[in-house]
Amino acid sequence: VLGVIGRIDEKKGQLLLTKAVKQLLDAGEDVKLLIVGAPTVDDPKSVVYHKAIISFIEEHKLQSKIHFAPFTKEIHKFYRAIDTFVMSSEGETFGMVTVEAMMSKIPVIGTNSSGTPEVLGHGKRGELYAFNNQQSFVEAYYRLRAKLANGSLDLNAVQKEAIELYSLEKEVAGVLSAFEELKK
Repeated sequence: VLGVIGRIDEKKGQLLLTKAVKQLLDAGEDVKLLIVGAPTVDDPKSVVYHKAIISFIEEHKLQSKIHFAPFTKEIHKFYRAIDTFVMSSEGETFGMVTVEAMMSKIPVIGTNSSGTPEVLGHGKRGELYAFNNQQSFVEAYYRLRAKLANGSLDLNAVQKEAIELYSLEKEVAGVLSAFEELKK
């Protein structure tokens, strides 16, 4: 089960994921997708994008493979429901949900843009793909599966690194240090 969370928006890449899931299913993979979130109600483009996702799912009869759930503040339930987290956004300066996935020992496939490559150690702590590139995502999916199968991605080590790098104490110290530098 792949999972993505956040508002449903073109820059978040959920339509690409639905298309990639169809490609994986067509290739014989037993994969599902959980999309948690909703379109921004007062944003017509977001609502149209959401409808395009639903139309694609219906057109290809993927209702049993792609599921929607409303946004939840109980994020731990989302991570328990999935096997792989996907950071599919065009850009995230700091992907808190990516860090949460790593801290939850959930493998991550993320876009190779903005802050995601750094959070994922440029592929050391997960896999990267080109935003809005279905083939790149599918290849990242297979690379991640291979890493998990051969043990070259140790989720315990990823969790430990995430805690060491991104704990609240570490983040606060970093922000305070930046403020001190600005004072100089």
